[in-house]
Amino acid sequence: MNKSLFEQIYANLDLKETDELLEIWRTNNRAEWSDDAFAAIKKILASRSVDIPEQKEFVPAEEKSVDDELEDWEEKLLDSESQPELYDPLDVLSINDNINLLAKASIIVYGLIGVLSTPFVSFVMVGMPIESISLGLYGFETLVILVNTGVRIGLTYFSLKALSRILIILVEIEFNSRKRA
Repeated sequence: MNKSLFEQIYANLDLKETDELLEIWRTNNRAEWSDDAFAAIKKILASRSVDIPEQKEFVPAEEKSVDDELEDWEEKLLDSESQPELYDPLDVLSINDNINLLAKASIIVYGLIGVLSTPFVSFVMVGMPIESISLGLYGFETLVILVNTGVRIGLTYFSLKALSRILIILVEIEFNSRKRA
């Protein structure tokens, strides 16, 4: 163990609240936290006179089941005793996954469209030598196209991510209202 690295990890983790350290310790996510981090957490908890609880068994990512990959709201939706009458929970999960996939695909599609529409790429595709391109005029046009592409990507991506988040919020609201009724 590198002593200076351990000291740095210790100093960073020592800034966290005891409850947060206990949660990290109990969860035992070795994919997210190093052995040095767990050693530091144990030392910090001992120095704070906290009883060190048992840790969950660490399951590497390749051994996790599909249920382990579900988020809390997805588990609530699927495990609920009283399923919703107006929609199928699996449809909601599928729509949410498709929205997130579309958001990622929009980055690739708009990125390719933007790059392919720049004057430099257009001239190369036509076979025009690069030396004959006026850098001043076409450089500015390329910059405008790339900025436009970035704005388009941002607007599309964040709009779709917001739509996905709104869908999750609506499911949570509906779930919580059923739970209270």
